[in-house]
Amino acid sequence: MVTEHLPKVFTKIRANWLNKRIHPDAAIVAAIASLFIMLVSIIDWSNQFGLSGYLDASGQLVFGQREFWRLWTATLVHSDLKHLLSNLFMFFILGWFLFGYFGSVLFPLSAFVAGGILNAVILQTYDPHVTLIGASGIVFYLGGVWLALYFFIQRQLSLFQRVLRTGGVALALFMPSEVFDPAISYRTHFLGLFVGAIVGTIYFVLHKKRLRAAEVTEYIVEEPDGEQAEALEDASEDAFTDLS
Repeated sequence: MVTEHLPKVFTKIRANWLNKRIHPDAAIVAAIASLFIMLVSIIDWSNQFGLSGYLDASGQLVFGQREFWRLWTATLVHSDLKHLLSNLFMFFILGWFLFGYFGSVLFPLSAFVAGGILNAVILQTYDPHVTLIGASGIVFYLGGVWLALYFFIQRQLSLFQRVLRTGGVALALFMPSEVFDPAISYRTHFLGLFVGAIVGTIYFVLHKKRLRAAEVTEYIVEEPDGEQAEALEDASEDAFTDLS
């Protein structure tokens, strides 16, 4: 029996959850969330309603005076326009993708919750009088969520290719452009990315069956080459002769 020359049949994933059409409202939701952050930042800069003194966060204000709302309002205010725009660019894109493919639980709900929790953790590592502001922790959190989900879902690519792509994107998009700037909380960035990757992994595990159900698999038949085909034909003729 000559089995080594038979055509080989294997499967290949042609499409997955990320190939489906993105939710049509995703850009609108991301834009509204971005405009809200911009509005609060402008209110802080202009001290509208006398709110500018109640929006930033420090350990002394949050834990000493128990003004816990600052953990979340601090994610909405920025030092200047450059700081604001640098965060909103990736915030909008990642929010668009996460809402568009996975819904409101990951964005904006988990992003807002995670922003306050990250600030609560990071403030305890700083001097009580150090002030934290900005949405960069949320941006890095969203990046971690997206990269983790991309890694687990994009199975058309090999494991090496997925590691290379997710690692490359993380370095290209989230590596600090201004190294060792004392005004930048790098620990917030890295904690956000780490926590986001964990949340993305947990989300995938909980929804694995539904996400994998979207995969479209193609069966591919690999025909034998010339010599294999000739050997297969000879084997078939011999088998026919024996039967005769």
